[in-house]
Amino acid sequence: MEARAIFSAAERKRVGEIAAELRNASYEQEQLTKKLVEIKDEISSIEDELSSITFLPDENIERLEIRKKELKESLKVILKEYEERKEELEKIEEELSRKEEESKAIREEIEKIAEMLKEKEKELMRIAKKEVLKEINVVKEKIEDIEKELRDIESQKKTREMERKISMEQKEELMKKMERARAKIDEMKNLLEKEEQNYQKNLNELKAMEEIERKLITKAKGLQEKRDALYKEIVRLENKMEAIATRIETTIDLISKARARLPTLEAALAEVMTEEEFKEELPPIEEIKRKIKELKEKIEKMQPINMRALEEYERQDERRRKFEEDAEKLKEQKKNLIKLEEEIKKKKKESFFTVFNKIKENFQEIYRELAGGDGELLLENPEEPFEGGLYIKVKPAGKRALHLNALSGGEKSIASLAFIFALQAYSPSPFYVLDEIDMFLDEKNADRVANMIASRARNAQFIVISLRRITLQKANHIYGVTSINGKSTIIGNVNLNEIEKVVEVK
Repeated sequence: MEARAIFSAAERKRVGEIAAELRNASYEQEQLTKKLVEIKDEISSIEDELSSITFLPDENIERLEIRKKELKESLKVILKEYEERKEELEKIEEELSRKEEESKAIREEIEKIAEMLKEKEKELMRIAKKEVLKEINVVKEKIEDIEKELRDIESQKKTREMERKISMEQKEELMKKMERARAKIDEMKNLLEKEEQNYQKNLNELKAMEEIERKLITKAKGLQEKRDALYKEIVRLENKMEAIATRIETTIDLISKARARLPTLEAALAEVMTEEEFKEELPPIEEIKRKIKELKEKIEKMQPINMRALEEYERQDERRRKFEEDAEKLKEQKKNLIKLEEEIKKKKKESFFTVFNKIKENFQEIYRELAGGDGELLLENPEEPFEGGLYIKVKPAGKRALHLNALSGGEKSIASLAFIFALQAYSPSPFYVLDEIDMFLDEKNADRVANMIASRARNAQFIVISLRRITLQKANHIYGVTSINGKSTIIGNVNLNEIEKVVEVK
């Protein structure tokens, strides 16, 4: 019985249809990524392992798994421009979801074929060994092709998800920084607004007190004028009283003298006038004393003068001076606050530019080392750096200067890594964890990144997750992780050269 009779024409046709479906899926994925490099190595060890016409032992399966990883490491992934990713992100997610369903269906078909293969292998005991091995190899190769294309689809999906995750994390970090900056600005504005309100409140109180002071001064001036007028009136009355007293004394003296001369005068006056006429011209002494008493009573009624008006004026004047001093203190405090705010802004800007200029220098050096070109960090608003963002402009070797958004996937990865290394060079950490940072890089750039990590490993520890041989070759220690029958196994202190010898294709 010939080996080709083991598989029916319908079965072979179905396998061909599955392979065609996978090729179509791969072609559709080329709209998102460039075509992957085909794996040309053959797995010659399958023929030896199938010589017993039984299932493969676990150690051979593990060896094949390691070989599969080695084949996967040789894939070169180049992504399309980020501009397409931004515009077609939703379409890509829908398409990836559809590809997952297709991948699931393909896996089910693979499982069916594997079951069919098991059934066919039972019949191989009755068929010529050479023909059977030939037929099995054909089917195995087709299954390998299907699994390879399936891994390609999963790798592309993982790449898209990682890009989206990185983009979202960067966006969230920028939003957090903007929120912190806005909160700080709002805090300073609220503080300044509060101080201005306090200043305005104190200013209003000062104006009110100045108005009270003005009224008190006016009132005090009126009282002072009234007091001065009273003083003048008192002086006038006192002068008048003294004049009256002088006149009284003079009159009394004259009266006394007149009385002494009265007999003589009476005799002399008898010739001129009668006694009645003489009495009418000179009022009696009692009348004169009575008038003097009335004048004294009038003077006493004018007192006491309100002397507390001066004390009230002095108290209000002291209060006015205190408010003026408080106002001057508030003005000085406001001036000091404004000065402090300006100093804080100045120091903050100086600190920012000190850090920025150093990171900028680091970026230029590291990018030149990684890409062989020129790189530059630019501020959107150099005058007010906290009111604008930062963007990267690079000039890859042999190309013109471009902004980050205009670069290819690999070039963006190099620029991003240079920026991360520049930040870490300014503020080093004791250890770093890097997860597949060389996934999108070609061999040349992956080698440069690996060399940079190796050179910096003298001062810090690096834990690097990678599937690239060129990166693993630079490591001091290698730990492998593999999955067998749904269980993860960690292989410690792996020797890369020994692994290559085990899986080397003869």
